[in-house]
Amino acid sequence: MWDYRIRNTLGNIRVVDFKTSHVRMFFSALSDEGLAHSTIKGLYGLLNPSFELAVEDGIIRKNPVTGTLGDYGAPAKEKEALTLEQQEKLLKFVEQSNVEIGGRSGFIFNTKHGRPIMPAGVNSFLKNIVNAYNKKESKLAEEEKREPELMPPISSHTLRHTGCTRLGENNVNLKVMQYVMGHSDAQITMNVYNHIAEKSHVENEMSKMNLPETVPAVV
Repeated sequence: MWDYRIRNTLGNIRVVDFKTSHVRMFFSALSDEGLAHSTIKGLYGLLNPSFELAVEDGIIRKNPVTGTLGDYGAPAKEKEALTLEQQEKLLKFVEQSNVEIGGRSGFIFNTKHGRPIMPAGVNSFLKNIVNAYNKKESKLAEEEKREPELMPPISSHTLRHTGCTRLGENNVNLKVMQYVMGHSDAQITMNVYNHIAEKSHVENEMSKMNLPETVPAVV
């Protein structure tokens, strides 16, 4: 990230010549490119300690980066859990698939050396699994002359969010959900719980309506 985003931009400015406006213009340009706020926050996390060290060493008197993060960048996309149908299809595909990833098939919990798989590695595996599923589904849909029901992109966070959603749907106690998910703030768990409750309420109310199977055309 440093080589790609900073070295040939802010990296061309001498530390003693650095100004807060340089950082703000840099973040603004990244925001215009469509970078997420979390990505810009990561760059802020690289820059701020570096200039803090320059202050401690007496090279500069004030850190020009501190306080510049603001709300630059696109907001994070709302995480969507897999539907129960998608979950079942994915699990069935993985169980029956002969596709090997990294020399293994089925569920993968650690590397061949017994070390934990990092999130990026898990996401890479999941991407391969989804691609394999969608390829098979597209071929099957073509043979059956229907639209393919493709699996959305899935990350390790998607699986985590899906797990939390299933707990909520099964009315697991809120405190138990918080403990299992490791949420430091109960409000995070509550947000998931409220989302599930709201969705369930809408579905229940819709089921009470005597809706026709077909909607007549409006002339």
